[in-house]
Amino acid sequence: MKRKLTLASLVAAAAVSQAGINFNIDNPDMSVVKPTSGFVLVDFTGTITTSAGFAPTLDGGVELPSNGSALLTFDHFDAGLVAYLTAGVADSNYSGALFTFRVQSTDADGVYDLSSTSLGFSPFAEAVIHAKKNGVDASDNEFLSVKVLSVPEPACLALLALGASALLARRRRA
Repeated sequence: MKRKLTLASLVAAAAVSQAGINFNIDNPDMSVVKPTSGFVLVDFTGTITTSAGFAPTLDGGVELPSNGSALLTFDHFDAGLVAYLTAGVADSNYSGALFTFRVQSTDADGVYDLSSTSLGFSPFAEAVIHAKKNGVDASDNEFLSVKVLSVPEPACLALLALGASALLARRRRA
């Protein structure tokens, strides 16, 4: 009897979580070139689909991606996403901008993919969206990361070009 009850509970939980909401980030692994001054925005887009009478709620969130010692700066949730979640219309879909992070010129290079809170379900950064139907909560999460890259300074590029032209000139003489 215990096995049947456990199996029935698992099947019911799986059905609720699969049928209630589906959340996808279009490109969860973003790469960005760090600016030499100021900041650059990193926009995440995606889709949210609710079904079977579930309505989206404002209970979700986004963890700040970390590289293990520093966090990226959160900029904003898209106004369209906030309006969609606030309206809470059952069996509705959303597609478009989700949220934005800032990469400062002072941020360290590397991959920012670690969790900064206990919001999600793993040690990695993620966004979580919830939906409810008759008091039953369903959620879906997506992992996300931002790879911060540096660009060599113009002086370094000029020296590299000078060296390459000297090498070509030397080969022509030989």
